Amino acid sequence: MPNSTRGALNWLGVGALALIAVGGFVLNVKQSNQAAKELEALRGQVAGLQQQVNNAQTSRLESAVLGTLQERALASTLTPTPSAIASVEAPNVDPKRAPSDAQLSHEEREHRSRVYHEAKTNECERAFSQERADPEWSNTAQQKLEQKYSGEEFQALHSQVECRSTLCRVKFSFDEGQAGLQATGQVQEKMPWSGGSVMHADMEKRSGMIFVGREGHALPQVDRDSLQY
Repeated sequence: MPNSTRGALNWLGVGALALIAVGGFVLNVKQSNQAAKELEALRGQVAGLQQQVNNAQTSRLESAVLGTLQERALASTLTPTPSAIASVEAPNVDPKRAPSDAQLSHEEREHRSRVYHEAKTNECERAFSQERADPEWSNTAQQKLEQKYSGEEFQALHSQVECRSTLCRVKFSFDEGQAGLQATGQVQEKMPWSGGSVMHADMEKRSGMIFVGREGHALPQVDRDSLQY
């Protein structure tokens, strides 16, 4: 075979091998791109599932916190125990009405509790706006409440405290998520003195307000018979 022909065949062989190599490289690139897309899709699915789990956990915790606040409100307004009267508030409850309250459905009792506490909070706000500060008490009381809400368990709570002569008002907001809900559930616990308190929280707006009374002074009262349920 002439050398020129043999050389041409050699070049053809080299060219074929090069095409095969390029084809394999392109195939590998396509496969890598496809694998990357599939991996990214899987990551998205995992992130979506994790978000669903977090949302479910937050929803359960929010329901638990709201339920705790409602139960505490019901205990202190409809069927108060001696300890509830001493540490939370002391509403005027007619003993003759207790049986009828007990016969209400759970939903109706919750509704009445919300109406009562909103009215109670509004009455405390009205009384608070008319008070002047009593520095001998208000400064120390404010420091105690600020110290309470600066604790580690309230890191997700943002509070603003102001005390006057017989009432302290604590406005608060809380972060989204479990930490904020847990902090809200502890707002009314372990108060620095034994005065009465009333709290109202809005879970949707993630904010609320609590009034704390001075020791030896009753919170402003609300006539439950005058409320529109």
